Amino acid sequence: MDQYGKDVIQKFLDVCNEEQRTHILAHITANLWNFVEIACSTTGSFVVKKLVQTLETRTQVSSLMVALTVNFVTLVKNERGYHVILECLNRFTVLVNKHIYFETIKYNVDLATNKYGCHVLQQCIRISDGMLKKTLIVDLLEKSLMLAQDLYGNYVIQCILEQEIPHVNSVLAAQFEGRYVHLSMQKCSSHVVEKCLEFFNYIDRSKLILELVLSCHFQQLIQHELGNYVIQVALRVSRGRIRDVLVKAIKPHEANLRNNPFSRAIFSSKYYKHRSTF
Repeated sequence: MDQYGKDVIQKFLDVCNEEQRTHILAHITANLWNFVEIACSTTGSFVVKKLVQTLETRTQVSSLMVALTVNFVTLVKNERGYHVILECLNRFTVLVNKHIYFETIKYNVDLATNKYGCHVLQQCIRISDGMLKKTLIVDLLEKSLMLAQDLYGNYVIQCILEQEIPHVNSVLAAQFEGRYVHLSMQKCSSHVVEKCLEFFNYIDRSKLILELVLSCHFQQLIQHELGNYVIQVALRVSRGRIRDVLVKAIKPHEANLRNNPFSRAIFSSKYYKHRSTF
């Protein structure tokens, strides 16, 4: 944990043999609370990441995984500790990282709303597949409305949408239905609505756009500092008749709002101009 000593240990790990590396690992993980302190410290985290990068044998990796998962939440919620977990996710296979995944599933909602935990959760979702990916996601769907409006949880919902799992996105569409206008005018959730427009299937995307267009707050949405971006994305991703409906709904507001600082970009968009004759 010394600012200079850590460099020496990292060099050791680069050049030592397996027996010596095992000895260093055993020493660092002998006391699991001390290990957490090392992994969460400014200097010690570099050593633990180097350890992850240089371990080769199954026994070494298994010992490290035990140390990482005993105080998993503490590590993941730390500004330096979470980098250690990400290093493992990027270096080892899903099977080797199984304990990390199990712990992430156990605390997924808690991690989703944490500044550092949300990064680990997103990476787990991205690199997993099959049943493991579904298990990571399923509990989050029940809290999706809350997470979409959360400072950090919204990134997790965006990540889920990007996976383009049809039945998952359909569940999210059902959760958000009737709330799109409200979500479009909030800092965090407006980004989620933009992702919905990009990754929903044609039917769910069309329902979303119609909900915006038919709202009594549509004019407010067009000139809103956040809502206008949602409309711009809707123009960009919509096709055919649903785009015509959207452009037709925007056009009556053009005269009054063309010089509005927030709605100006909508009226100058090539996607609006492309079909602005009715």
